Amino acid sequence: MKKLSAVAFVLLGSLFTLTGVFALSPLFFPDVDHSAYYAEALNNMVNKGVISGYDNGNFGPNDAVTRGQLVTILDRYDTDFKNLKAIVCDGGGIDREALAAPYELTYDTLCK
Repeated sequence: MKKLSAVAFVLLGSLFTLTGVFALSPLFFPDVDHSAYYAEALNNMVNKGVISGYDNGNFGPNDAVTRGQLVTILDRYDTDFKNLKAIVCDGGGIDREALAAPYELTYDTLCK
C-alpha cells in the first residue's frame, strides 16, 4: 500500500509537469508572442482556468489589471490550490512516509 501511495504521488507530479510541457501554446491569443517571457506561465494559468482572455479573443498582455480582475485571478488560483490540496492531503491516500525525500518536502509544503 505504501509503495502504491508513493507511485500515485509521483504520477500526480508527473501529470502536472506534462501539462506544462504538452499544453496548448498561448498562440491562440493573437496579441501574445509565443516567445514572450511570460508565455509559459500564461499557458499554465489558462489551462488551469485561472486566467482567460477577452471576449474578442485577445489577452491584452500590456493592459492594466483592475482590482476586480486581480481578486478574480487570485480566487481562481486559490480554488485550484485547494482542490489539489484536497486530492493529495485530505483522503488522497498518499502516505508521507512512503515518499522519497524530495517529495516529502513538497508534501509537507502542500499539506501543512
